[in-house]
Amino acid sequence: MNKFLEMKERGETILFSELLKDIPPDHILIDLFPNKRNPVRLLVSHAELEVLSLRLKGFTQAEIAEQLGITPGQVAYRSKEAKNALYMNVPPYICVDIPALRRILNAPRELTSYKLLSERFSAQSIPAEYTNELFLHMLGWVNDEIHNQIKKNMPAYLLVSEYLDELRAQTRKYDCNHILSAVSALPEDSEKLKEIQGRSTYIRQLEFIGPDYTDLFEAASDFLRSRTEKIEWANRGLITQDSMQDYNDGLIRLWKAQKRIAKTNHSSDAISVGELTYSTCISEVLPMRLQGCEVPPFFGPGCLYSLSNEPKSHPIIGWHPDYIQLLKEAKDDSEAV
Repeated sequence: MNKFLEMKERGETILFSELLKDIPPDHILIDLFPNKRNPVRLLVSHAELEVLSLRLKGFTQAEIAEQLGITPGQVAYRSKEAKNALYMNVPPYICVDIPALRRILNAPRELTSYKLLSERFSAQSIPAEYTNELFLHMLGWVNDEIHNQIKKNMPAYLLVSEYLDELRAQTRKYDCNHILSAVSALPEDSEKLKEIQGRSTYIRQLEFIGPDYTDLFEAASDFLRSRTEKIEWANRGLITQDSMQDYNDGLIRLWKAQKRIAKTNHSSDAISVGELTYSTCISEVLPMRLQGCEVPPFFGPGCLYSLSNEPKSHPIIGWHPDYIQLLKEAKDDSEAV
């Protein structure tokens, strides 16, 4: 039995590049490339694939004609027939792994080796919510390990046990029974600057207690990332609305307690009260869990900024003892301008 037919029977992927290195005879090709319109008729022939292979190698029409002992007209005809026959008709078990051929045939991305590898990776026992993150990490890890082996003049291979150890370690990291892992990227400086210049309520609240400019950048980053995380985690079914409300209630209780302590220590200096309330809340929020899970270090502070941002005219929490009055005065000043 032909090796390509055996691969088809076993459900294995056949690379088009390998097929062109050892083009099967027509009686094999009729099974490898079934003709949906006329099952008894050959979809693409050995002769046509032979021309296609030489064209992909960069040979001209005249050079191919000379090599195969046919006329240039026959070369053009066979090349056209191969393209027309295969256009959008490549079977799913054959991967068009030649970029130039993929463009010619308009092969869908589902037939690329990257997609096939991703689908096989997803079939493993890993958290479905983080499949893409795990796949990209393992892809990079394998690449780095192979490059390291080559640099050391060692055989470029990995032990299955090494791969599984790394996969298990990363899976534990993303296991939502222990930690809610970040899926958002660090915002660009331009995004953070736009947030600061927009002077949202939470930014104004920080300005009332005179933070460093670097503090504002960090606050903008935490605010943007935590907002993204809440949406992504909810979309992936990792958190519920009730658990998020419980988390926010915990933040409000923390703020109230720290505000009372700060007032006791600095009753005569409003800005000092605000600074102490803010710094203590940002520190104390870090170990707080959401739905029993650890969260990334930016998440708690980001949620505090969200609570200090809405409602715009009367936020739930604030740092300066008179933050409501200060926001009202700032609003009146802006309207008067």
